[in-house]
Parts: sequence; C-alpha cells; structure tokens
Amino acid sequence: MAQPGRSEMDGREPTLLIVDDDQPFGQVLAAEFSDRGYGVEWLDGLEAVERKSELDHHYAVIDLRLRQDSGLDLIKVLKARSPATIVVVLTGYGSVETALEATKLGASAYLTKPVDIDQLERSLREACAVEETAPESCR
Repeated sequence: MAQPGRSEMDGREPTLLIVDDDQPFGQVLAAEFSDRGYGVEWLDGLEAVERKSELDHHYAVIDLRLRQDSGLDLIKVLKARSPATIVVVLTGYGSVETALEATKLGASAYLTKPVDIDQLERSLREACAVEETAPESCR
C-alpha cells in the first residue's frame, strides 16, 4: 500500500494511537505503521489513555479486551475527546453483538485477530475516505 504522506491540512504525518495490553503485539503494530510513515503512539489500556492531556490522532486501533477494561469503554473516551479520530477495533473474541455495539459507539471497523497489517491499514484508509467526521487531513 502506498505511503500515506503528510496531511494536507496541518503538515503532520498521519498519526496512529494503538491501545493494546499485549506488549509484543503492540510493538509489532507500532513498528509496522511507523515504517509506513505514521507517527505512532502505543498505550497499554484505558487508564493510560485517560491520563493523556491530548488525544488528537488521525487513527486509533484498539483491542476489545484490555485486562479488566473494555475496548467499548475506550471508544467512548476517544470519541468524546477526539470525535474525528477514525477507530478500528481488534479482537480475538468476535461476536456480531459486540461488533454492532462498537459501531454504535463510533468504531469504523471491527477486525478479528490475527490481523493482516495491509488489511488493517486498508480499513483505516477506507474509513477515512467515507467518515463524515474524519479529519480533512486524511481525505
């Protein structure tokens, strides 16, 4: 897939927040997306996200199960603080009910693990192209 390039609106590279409590998986995702030209930040759970003073990423990839926390609660926090962020949920425990709930809360896509990095990036970029609230910089 082509490098995303800098955002037209603010000159920043596209930014990606990864929230996953599986450190090896989070590090692999971070390295892969960094190599593709994204500014990447990896956090390990809801509490770490809540401690952040700023949340203004173009994209977020979050795990559905975060130790004792739910990725569904994380979607609420992200969308309340950064409504334009494109959110993709990853899970090893897929269900139609949870996918529908994630979508209602603002997730653009719901993918099951293991996930192909190209498929994940494609989901982010496709959501960016169609989301009404997506930042202009990702269109």
